Amino acid sequence: MAWRRTTLALFLGGLVLLTACDAPAVFTPLPPTPTPLKRTRVQETRPTTEVTRGTLVEAITNLGRVTAARESQLFFKNDGRLRSVNVKSGRTVKQGDVLAELETGDLQLRIAKARVNFEQAEVRLQARLAQEPQLDMRVEEEAVLQAELGVKQAELALEQLLSVGPTASAIKSAEASIVSAQAALDRAHADIEGKKADLAAKQADLAAALVPPSQLAVINAQAALESTQLQLQKLLQGPSEADVRAAQIALDRARTQLAQLRDTPSVSPQDLENARLDVEKAEINYEGAILDSTGTPRSDAAIRSALIALERARNTHTKLQSLGPSPWAIRQAEHAVEAAELGLQRLGTLDQFDIQQAELNIRKAQAQLDSLLAPPTAQDLSPLRNQIRTLELSIASAAAAIPSAEANLAAAQARLGDLFIGTSEVTIKDQERRIELARISLQRAKGRLADRQAGHERTLESHAFDVQALQKSLEQARLDLEQLEGRDFESKLIAPFDGLITRVDIFPGDTIAAYRPVIFISDPTKLIISADIGEGDLHRLAVGQQVEIRMQDQFPDQLILGKITLIPGQVRTQTGLIPDRSTKIDVPWPGPGVEIGMLARVKIILQRLENVLLVPQSAVRTVGKRQFVEYNDEINGVPVKRSRNVVPGLSSGGQTEIKDGVEEGMVILAGA
Repeated sequence: MAWRRTTLALFLGGLVLLTACDAPAVFTPLPPTPTPLKRTRVQETRPTTEVTRGTLVEAITNLGRVTAARESQLFFKNDGRLRSVNVKSGRTVKQGDVLAELETGDLQLRIAKARVNFEQAEVRLQARLAQEPQLDMRVEEEAVLQAELGVKQAELALEQLLSVGPTASAIKSAEASIVSAQAALDRAHADIEGKKADLAAKQADLAAALVPPSQLAVINAQAALESTQLQLQKLLQGPSEADVRAAQIALDRARTQLAQLRDTPSVSPQDLENARLDVEKAEINYEGAILDSTGTPRSDAAIRSALIALERARNTHTKLQSLGPSPWAIRQAEHAVEAAELGLQRLGTLDQFDIQQAELNIRKAQAQLDSLLAPPTAQDLSPLRNQIRTLELSIASAAAAIPSAEANLAAAQARLGDLFIGTSEVTIKDQERRIELARISLQRAKGRLADRQAGHERTLESHAFDVQALQKSLEQARLDLEQLEGRDFESKLIAPFDGLITRVDIFPGDTIAAYRPVIFISDPTKLIISADIGEGDLHRLAVGQQVEIRMQDQFPDQLILGKITLIPGQVRTQTGLIPDRSTKIDVPWPGPGVEIGMLARVKIILQRLENVLLVPQSAVRTVGKRQFVEYNDEINGVPVKRSRNVVPGLSSGGQTEIKDGVEEGMVILAGA
């Protein structure tokens, strides 16, 4: 090595001397040659790598947790003191179950009173609506028509008197007037009789309303009151010894069943999964034997052997499935023990709500008995009395029209007689007087009709005012009832759907703050994975991106492919908008056994590049705006290091895509 360096130095020195002696007037520079680098120990040990072609995946790796696709955080909307908690963490509930309650004092009694007030207001309104006054002006309208007809007949009679001699048409008109006047008189009498019949019926209804209630109704009301009093007395006396013994027997039976389930040996999930895999392998072998069958005795024997192996694997799998209790059966047995303990405990305690309900039933029964024994009020009898007064006025009005009808009949008969006697001056003046009287009767009939219409309008206004007042009372009673029922509803936490209680943060007697989540419920029928991605990577997420999932504890050495269904954003709650940093991933689970809270390793695929040139990320060097890779070369047997400009692309997982500058298989320096 030393003599090579000495020879090279002497050669270069001589070349310089020759160039200095023979150089022409114009200097022409030599073409640049690579500058040999002194090989050092570091260069000799610097690793190399080969440019390869493959797939580059850009992904975000994080840790996820198994959660339910539908979850809810339950909270009270009002501050208060917690009365009871009916669930524990890990317990399943049904939609509509009461999970917890706040202390409400006498709220139930106030709700019952408000409901009674609402029902009474509704009854009063319906009764008043049924009493809407009806306008019956048939008598007055008939009187006006008769008066108008009387005026026309009187005027026609005068014209006939002034004419010369009676004509056939005049005689027929006079006879028709007599028939019409007689019919009007008959109708007036019939109308009076009909109204008298209606008056008698209403008077009978009033008399019936004043009759005291029957002895049977009073006895039934008293029996209902005594029944409610006996129920309250039974509640105050407490349960009997037989009830306590039955509850204790039920508790002992539930505990025995739970102990038997716990003592039964269980089968490990690994053994059960291996048995299932054996069944699948046996099915594949059996199907393969059928496909490979050639109809020979050997192939038939192979099919029978595969079928026997399949039946043996299925029997083994079924036997393992039947051994040992399931966790669900044990949880049900535990719930049965809790329910039996709660039933025994309730026998020893006095439920104040049941007592309040029994007292309320006593008050209702007493109110019904009092209403039977109390006489009807003036307000109750007012509609019947108003109808009776209306009928009496109608009868009087109809009776007042009868003299006019009789006079019209007499006048019609007189006019017919005058046609045959002849017309005198006295007769003409008398007929003129009759015309004036008929016109006066017409004005009076029209006045009575107008007065009746005005009175009916005043009655309608009074009725409308009463209805409006009762509607306002009903609306107020409804608002009071809804407000109290709303307070009762807000004092309870109700399960919004069938699910599993995952967390309970309250105990009876706690002071509860409004809008603070205290119970967490999840729907275990649909499980997903929730992952909290760093804030710097959130903008790179999108719905539908593929996710590679691994769960070594539950599904070892198995890759599960999911996809993103919801990216982080903001969630609107009762307290406003809050950030939600969890990414929701839908997962096609390969088998059972997944439970809420399990951890999983997730890899979110951002992009995938196929068939690209790849180099280690450390092999790409940057100086200013230049990006290049380095590789070893030789000039005249002298090792040198060269560089080549490249156009890098995506970098991920320690690998970088090279779009231009290198070829597949090229050996480059891997980096310092």
